[in-house]
Amino acid sequence: MMDDRNYFEERTNRSSGFAAGEEGRLGRGFWKGFFTAILLIGIAVGAFWYFNRPIVIPGRSTSGEGLDTEEAEAILTKADQFIRYIDEYYILEDIPKESLIEGIYRGIMGTLSDRYAAYYTAEEFEEIKKNSQGSFGGMGISVTPDREIVSVYEDSPASEAGIQPGDIIIAADGTDITGMAQDEYMTLLRGEVGDVRTLTLLRPSTGETYEVTMTLRIVNQKTIVWKWLDNGIAYLQITNFHVITIEQFDAALEEIQSAEDFAGLILDLRNNPGGELDTVVHIADKLMPSGLIAYTLEKTGEREDFTSKGEGLPGIPMAVLINGDSASASELLAGALKDRGIATVVGTQSFGKGIVQTTWWLGDGSAFKMTTAKYYTPGGEEIQGVGITPDVVVEMPEDVEEGTDPQLDAAYDVILDDLGIAADDAA
Repeated sequence: MMDDRNYFEERTNRSSGFAAGEEGRLGRGFWKGFFTAILLIGIAVGAFWYFNRPIVIPGRSTSGEGLDTEEAEAILTKADQFIRYIDEYYILEDIPKESLIEGIYRGIMGTLSDRYAAYYTAEEFEEIKKNSQGSFGGMGISVTPDREIVSVYEDSPASEAGIQPGDIIIAADGTDITGMAQDEYMTLLRGEVGDVRTLTLLRPSTGETYEVTMTLRIVNQKTIVWKWLDNGIAYLQITNFHVITIEQFDAALEEIQSAEDFAGLILDLRNNPGGELDTVVHIADKLMPSGLIAYTLEKTGEREDFTSKGEGLPGIPMAVLINGDSASASELLAGALKDRGIATVVGTQSFGKGIVQTTWWLGDGSAFKMTTAKYYTPGGEEIQGVGITPDVVVEMPEDVEEGTDPQLDAAYDVILDDLGIAADDAA
């Protein structure tokens, strides 16, 4: 799931960690470590600490107004009271101090009006890094931020369990996920090979709520599907923008371009929830001549451009299919191809996720993420909350006959028109 740009940042100084004192109280060693953590997590970047961005923006540092000593001590004193009284008097369950501390961090991120903001433990963050590669121990599903399943991979635990696109996940192993951010609930869906997961799902088409239990196994996601249509027109579907997608896309495009009768390309980004920024930039570089792909604006007004440097596909007409579940990286690519006049966009309005989440890696392996910039198309159109508007609007009927695809038919007609072939004369 996207499309996030990940900045892995490490503190220049590390605390000594968490240490507990006598039962029911927190020791001085704990507060030393906790004081540092609050300064880092509470205000994100403070005057006490400085972060570097060595991967994406080398040499750049950020700083802001943090807590002064009096404010920090007041926060620590109040947190100490909460934790001591919970430890001594709370009767319904035993909660480790570590869980209470993590709850403080999650609570800080929860105060932001940002559905993508989150705090991750070291274990959760390690899983997220693994999952972004596109090969993982999982169920074999692709899910939107709203928990709707948009694709089920072949020969996967999910397909064998009877899960279908359009189903909505309600709970994982009895934990309600309806209020969670996507990265947070995805950690509940994945795990080690051999782990067992039970999902509760809603099937909107019937109103039925059902439950399935699956054993996780290695899922090598096939993110590229392509085939030849008539008149030398290639159809290429991208289901996600994972790291593994680059290799799969390059292999497919090379085979398509090697065909002597290659005349047009339909790029299907419907139901694609997004993925890695580097992946979509790579693909855009292959499809469009040198120039602007997209740009971001940060809170400070600083702009960062993402550009293509390749030759594109000169002389090859192109159409792009999108719908309401085309999000994030999908919208970047569709918006770039549309604004640059390289492709005709067909379908329905896209999802409207055009924001950048920056992830800071903390020294103990944990991390936090929040929205730090907005994406804009080459023509300066904001994507967030708006989406990409198709050049040719084609709705998909709810009762569409099996084996038919009005949106794909419309995209095919667009390519024929660009090639100067009348529909009646087409093969």
